[in-house]
Amino acid sequence: MSESSRWQLSGNATEFYQRYSRFLLEPWVPILLKAVRLQSGERVLDVACGTGFVARQAAVSVGAAGIVIGVDINTGMLTMAKAATASSPGLTIDWREADVTALPFPDGSFDVALCQQGLQFFPDRLGALQEMRRILVPGGRIGLSVWGPIEENPYFLAVDVAIRRHVSDSAASGLRRPHTLADPEEARATMTESGFIDANVCSAVEYMCTPPAREFVPGHLAAQPVAGEIAALPESDQAALIEDLCTALTPYADENGLRFPGMAHIVTARALG
Repeated sequence: MSESSRWQLSGNATEFYQRYSRFLLEPWVPILLKAVRLQSGERVLDVACGTGFVARQAAVSVGAAGIVIGVDINTGMLTMAKAATASSPGLTIDWREADVTALPFPDGSFDVALCQQGLQFFPDRLGALQEMRRILVPGGRIGLSVWGPIEENPYFLAVDVAIRRHVSDSAASGLRRPHTLADPEEARATMTESGFIDANVCSAVEYMCTPPAREFVPGHLAAQPVAGEIAALPESDQAALIEDLCTALTPYADENGLRFPGMAHIVTARALG
């Protein structure tokens, strides 16, 4: 199984993703939208939209005069995105299943392309970016976010250590894939190589707040590609994994749950006019 296919969640994993990953992803959406300076009435494409964290907030920003389309290769994610949008009256978002390297839109269809925490997982990053550039109008903007070094993201580092100890080195190595564009210069060079101009990378630190560790940790792990390997462990080993991870996160616990910092790179650029 390829590393990319390992990250295609199925079944109940998409439900856990919507319920628990939002605590890690939603705080970054306003930062991303501010970076691309979304305007009322603009046409926006959210690539690798997942369950729609970015698309929903983008739809609010562009208003009724704008257009927001979310695309993802994962049918389960799109099903969950549609369900989440249905509970948000007034939001109109078009959800479509599509491969980022073959987007089903004519040239120059959008003013802005967005991708939160997706570029790291594309098997052909350059091809994906070139396709995103194609669907933008001349001078159109792109905004991406990618996680910074795992060492600057204490929650993910704690998960890495615990999975390595209780599951396997290979499982933990797979969970480092979200951090494979942690070098800001590599991110900038990738944008330039794909034909974008004025590429800029801004590193940001944001605090994420979650429910208490004993609720959040099992739910979030159930939304990860390693969930099956964890479920295959004896119950005593599963309990030891959760206990170990909760203990490691104690410094970030308060009366409301967990509060920990994270680092991500916000990447912006323009399509050549």
